[in-house]
Amino acid sequence: MLLIKHDKSFHNLYVLIVLLLLLKLAPGFISGVKGATFGCIERERQALLKFKDGLIDHSGLLSTWGSEEEKRDCCKWRGVGCNTSTGHVTHLDLSGFNLSQTIDWLQVPNRLPHLHESLAIVDFSDNQLTSSIFYWLANFGNSLVDLDLSHNHLQGSIPDAFRNMTSLRTLDLSSNQLQGDLSSFGQMCSLNKLYISENNLTGELSQLFGCVENSLEILQLDGNQLHGSLPDITRFTFMRELNLSWNQLNGSLPEQFSHRSELVLLYLNDNQLTGSLTDVAMLSSLRELGISNNRLDGNVSESIGSLFQLEKLHVGGNSLQGPATFPCNIGSGILGLLDLSNNMLTGWIPDCLLNFTNLGVLNLASNNFSGLAGALTGLTLTGALPDLTGLTLTGALPDMLNIRMRSGLDGKEERMIIEAH
Repeated sequence: MLLIKHDKSFHNLYVLIVLLLLLKLAPGFISGVKGATFGCIERERQALLKFKDGLIDHSGLLSTWGSEEEKRDCCKWRGVGCNTSTGHVTHLDLSGFNLSQTIDWLQVPNRLPHLHESLAIVDFSDNQLTSSIFYWLANFGNSLVDLDLSHNHLQGSIPDAFRNMTSLRTLDLSSNQLQGDLSSFGQMCSLNKLYISENNLTGELSQLFGCVENSLEILQLDGNQLHGSLPDITRFTFMRELNLSWNQLNGSLPEQFSHRSELVLLYLNDNQLTGSLTDVAMLSSLRELGISNNRLDGNVSESIGSLFQLEKLHVGGNSLQGPATFPCNIGSGILGLLDLSNNMLTGWIPDCLLNFTNLGVLNLASNNFSGLAGALTGLTLTGALPDLTGLTLTGALPDMLNIRMRSGLDGKEERMIIEAH
């Protein structure tokens, strides 16, 4: 009876030793990701190694990728991220690797046959890639959530492949040479962030309207060749940031926006917009408004006073007329930057500037003010010196302007004296 018990104990000990040896010999089966039960999935590891075979890695950026025993867990490889529960490869970041001369993108689907179903985040930015990568993208379906192809050499029209990426939340195609219009993106109903700055896109912003109106939060289109008038941008229900600077937008602004907007940043600088700065009451969440270097004229709508959260106002480089009292309507005192330069504003420079205790940048250059009305005397600025270059005054100028500059670092004040000549 004792012999039988001894045999069972010996057998159990033997099984335990064998299991420990197996675990030591096969570390790839143990997770390299905190919280996961298993490490890198073997077929995905092999796919990545096959992908690496098509690269020239003189600088050793992918030295952690290998078939050696200590490198078996691909979840620990540089630029690779895995799902902590399943071990599937979900993140591939090869930004700045210069893939352009080392990859035949027509063959990549054959090298990564198992990753199209799991990859959620891909960053191939700053790689001098050409449009041949679109062949690879055509194999993706619902897995991709975040795709960054910015700062490459992509050319030609925007491919239809993006329309098939129904789960895509963020798409960055900025700093390429893409052409065509925005219609490809209108039906991407899950897209939250779209960056296409510095390309050669044409057409009108209204071509983007579609189900994406109910999902987009950030839209960066600056540095393209978009034309036409500015549509009612409040149709974008959840838009927080919109940058359309450096395009060819023309025509007047909408007389009135139809919906209350969540826009925080709106930049329309360096276009050809005409007419007056119209009713902006529906944009009451704005913190930064830039509409400099256009062809606006007329008076500024008093509705700008509804922008009680405004911190930066750029309206320089237009032909705005009338008194410069409209900033007084903002009234909250949190304005930090005010650029009214290069307009046709008249009247006295208002005393209300003294109420903006956070004002750091003030530019009043090249206008037709009658006088200062003491407005700048005793003004405290937290940042740069006020730009009064080319300031035209038809009335008397005080003998001396007394402006205090408050350092943002230590709060100490330095007194700046501007003498009249």
